[in-house]
Amino acid sequence: MNKEHALEYLRLGFSVIPTRGKKPLVEWRQYSQEKPTERQVIEWWNKWTDADIASPTGNVSGIVVVDVDGGKIPSLPNTVFSETSQGHYQYFFKHPSFPIANSVKVVEENIDIRGDGGFVVLPPSRHFNKETGEQDFTYRWVNAPQNTAFADLPSWILEKIKEKKPIEALVQGSSQGSRNNDAASVIGSLLARYPQSEWESVCWSFVEAWNTKNNPPLSYNELRSVFNSIASRQASKPPRQNVQPFGYDTDLSRGSADNPQVSFSFNPLPLSQLTQDESPVEWVWEGFIAKKHITLFSALWKAGKTTLIANLLKAIQEERALAGKDTYAAKILILSEESNVMWARRRTEHAITLPVWISSRPIRQKLNYKEWIYLLEKATQFCKENNIEVLIIDTLSAFWSVDNENDAAKVQAALLPINHLLDNNIAVLLVHHFRKSGGDEGVAARGSGALGAGVDILIEFTRLDSANPNSTERLIKTYSRFEESPREVVIDYVENDHYITVGTRAELRRSEKLETVKRALEDYPSGVTLSELHEKWNSEEFDKTPSKKSLERYVKELVSRGEVFVDGLTRVNGGGARRYRLIAPVSDNLPLTEHAEVVDKQVAIEQARREEKELRLALQGKDKNSQEYAEIYKKWVTSREKGVELGAFQFFVPSPNE
Repeated sequence: MNKEHALEYLRLGFSVIPTRGKKPLVEWRQYSQEKPTERQVIEWWNKWTDADIASPTGNVSGIVVVDVDGGKIPSLPNTVFSETSQGHYQYFFKHPSFPIANSVKVVEENIDIRGDGGFVVLPPSRHFNKETGEQDFTYRWVNAPQNTAFADLPSWILEKIKEKKPIEALVQGSSQGSRNNDAASVIGSLLARYPQSEWESVCWSFVEAWNTKNNPPLSYNELRSVFNSIASRQASKPPRQNVQPFGYDTDLSRGSADNPQVSFSFNPLPLSQLTQDESPVEWVWEGFIAKKHITLFSALWKAGKTTLIANLLKAIQEERALAGKDTYAAKILILSEESNVMWARRRTEHAITLPVWISSRPIRQKLNYKEWIYLLEKATQFCKENNIEVLIIDTLSAFWSVDNENDAAKVQAALLPINHLLDNNIAVLLVHHFRKSGGDEGVAARGSGALGAGVDILIEFTRLDSANPNSTERLIKTYSRFEESPREVVIDYVENDHYITVGTRAELRRSEKLETVKRALEDYPSGVTLSELHEKWNSEEFDKTPSKKSLERYVKELVSRGEVFVDGLTRVNGGGARRYRLIAPVSDNLPLTEHAEVVDKQVAIEQARREEKELRLALQGKDKNSQEYAEIYKKWVTSREKGVELGAFQFFVPSPNE
């Protein structure tokens, strides 16, 4: 039901996100800058069917919300508003042409403002009691947006939230009631004075220092939200003159206004001249790692990341398949947080002779941005000199300069110089960790969503049975720009440091269903009809009773595999029905000669069934008057007769359409 409401809000101009009460279910900050697509909304609510609905406020939705948290309700113009709990209301106003920061108790003691970088929950979402965690109210519209216009924000509220202090006073710190507005003033003043290239390095550092003087300081997320909101608007303004557009302040610098170095050309082409021809992808591990592309490989701690990497090296060495996909010969450089001694031991254990270079972690502390750039520059140079085709960074957090992985700007800045490696036809594999909670599929990697968005292939590596620490089965799920839908495969770690491909989760579940049906058939050694099997299904022993159609599919598949025998047509309660019985496994207690006879007969029966089926399929689509049809038909008749004699078929019907 909420999916339809969410789509309606989107059509009304709101940006929307799924929540559980007030807790977002997605990384929502980007949707405070841009609205999600209708397709994205549908996918969210298909995944979380009972999700509540929230809307990021501010310019993205065109609204500012005055949250009256009980108590006296001020004089407000008629506008859209909702009741959030008994006596608590949210009033929706048009967003003005300038930034409105979130604020608490600035207007009145019982009034909060939700502007740029905030969000509010929308009807008919659930309100949960803070103490009990139980639902105690359902959000409802008093004046719904479908039939009420958004009023302008009252001038008296604007005056309060626009009150400014001299910058000299602001830098001394602020009290709780004015921190948000003062933060907006400080940030706005700084960003207007500094070039965009220095916003993160200079301005953000100053803002963090200023925040320590507040009583109490704003939370990191709240401060970052205000900064990002104002930066987004400031960035849309015409650039300042004589400002360095982008620079690493290293040898990788792209120059400055005084020494311009342009690394690209501007040459638009008519759409009619464009072709669909693309250079073929050069795979190192098909579907997972490709030259000129970045792969992010993430897993929970101790899930077996490095073990898989070692097996990948062995697979590339032997040019054999891993997880059902081919690998190709390549030289590899690994930046590893593990010691050289550990890798020497692993070389022996896995018998690795592949050309692999290891560079252990240079220092036991976080690299700064210049050091990170320097490291990548040296890695690029080494790869070029030694014809290295793959760079593996294991783990990413041990090397890169990002001290706050939730900071999208820092993540994006750290990913940017990796492109120098891609330009040199190198495949990059970044090994990373999951969130502590494990995270949802597709967004499980730790940190900002900018990390997943900045790579070409995203691999999530998990235990198939998370509750069993001894389980050797692993699920590999891949999200790729080369495939429209996520792909998954289950692998199993066996002896001799080797992984075998098991199949998909769906295939495993189906295999389990087939085994359950086989066990159920064991109770009927003389055979049973599908109706009888369905009616007498022991749900206590075999779990939930499958539907008749599902049961029929499972039994027929077992027949095609030669594990179930069809007794043909018999009279059952006055009607005709096939009876099915499990082909008993050969007992190890039989005398050797009898054992061999049983085996030979079962093999002969299975071969007869396969031969008859192949010939019957060969007749399909053939001209019945042709010589080819006549020859195949003759072979089919002979095959069917032999099968009847062996007991492969209960009766003979002289028609290929039987």
